[in-house]
Amino acid sequence: MGEKEFLKLYMKERELKSLEEAKEKVDTFWKTLKTSLENGEKVKFKDWGNFEMKEVRPRKIIELQTKKEIIIPKSRKIKFTSGKGLVKSVNVKCKEGKINE
Repeated sequence: MGEKEFLKLYMKERELKSLEEAKEKVDTFWKTLKTSLENGEKVKFKDWGNFEMKEVRPRKIIELQTKKEIIIPKSRKIKFTSGKGLVKSVNVKCKEGKINE
């Protein structure tokens, strides 16, 4: 599902009047989440899951074409851990054969 299809579904579920309104609400959610993560906060949604920033340590790799060792600097990544409620609801639909609904 692409962004446009998701926004149409969100608009229908929330009974919004326009695609722009749906996009604004979704964008506000992501901006707020991004700000919280940048501030070092772990964002928890009960039964849905957790978002947090994790540090990725620097590592050495060998570039295959030149055979030279390269050090990839440390970085940060976003980690999402799904909650029990989300996993359970997805698995129930899977068992019922409704995975693509």
